Amino acid sequence: MISNKVRNVFRKYLRRLYKETPTIEIINELVAEKILSSYDANRLRKIDVESERNFELMEILQKRRDKDIIQFCKILQDCQVQTIQELGKELEMELMKVMEAVDSNSGEASSSVNEDRIGADADSNKSDNNSEMDTEFFDIIAEKLDIGDLLRLGNLLRLSATEIDEIKLREHSRYDKVYKVLKSWENKAGQNADISVVVAALRKMEKTSIANQLEEKIAERKRSI
Repeated sequence: MISNKVRNVFRKYLRRLYKETPTIEIINELVAEKILSSYDANRLRKIDVESERNFELMEILQKRRDKDIIQFCKILQDCQVQTIQELGKELEMELMKVMEAVDSNSGEASSSVNEDRIGADADSNKSDNNSEMDTEFFDIIAEKLDIGDLLRLGNLLRLSATEIDEIKLREHSRYDKVYKVLKSWENKAGQNADISVVVAALRKMEKTSIANQLEEKIAERKRSI
C-alpha cells in the first residue's frame, strides 16, 4: 500500500488530477507498468464521464506502492500536453522530497519510518504478497483459469453461491468473471488477504502450473526488495 507521507502529498494534488489526468491516453502504459490490471483498465474505459473515470483511477492508485505513484508521475511527464507534463514533474518532486526525508531519518526513527514505508508490517512476507495483488497475481490466474473452475475457486475462497452467481451474471468475459471472484475474496478478507490462500486453493483444485507460477512471482518479488 501507499505510505502515509506519500498519500498525504498525493491527496493535495487530487483536485488537479481529477481535472487534468488523461486517463484514456495513458491507460495502456499503466497496464504495461503493472500499475493497473487489465480488469481495472477495461472498467475505466467503460466510464464515459472523464471526471468520474479520473476519480476511479485515483482511488486505485492510492492502493498501490510508492514506486508506482512515482512511475505514474513519469508517465504524465511523457504526455504531449505541457501542463500535464508540468503536473507530473511537480508531483514527482514533492513526492521525492518526503520519500528522501523518510530514508534520511531511517536510522534515528526506524519504528516510525517502518510504519510509513511500503510493506511495513509485522509480517513482511504477507505484506509483500498483498502489494499489487490484483495487478499481477490476479492477472495470471484470470488469464489461465478455465471458466468451469470458477465455482470451485469461489467455494474454496469462501464466497457464497449467491455472490458467485451474481458475478457470473454481471461479468461478461471468462477473464472478468475469474478476476472478480478474486477481487471479491480480497475485499472480504481485507487486511487478512494473503495470496498464499489463493495458491493453496489452486493446489486443491490441482491447478499446479498456475500455483507454481504464482509462487515464482512471489519469490521474484522477495528477491527484488
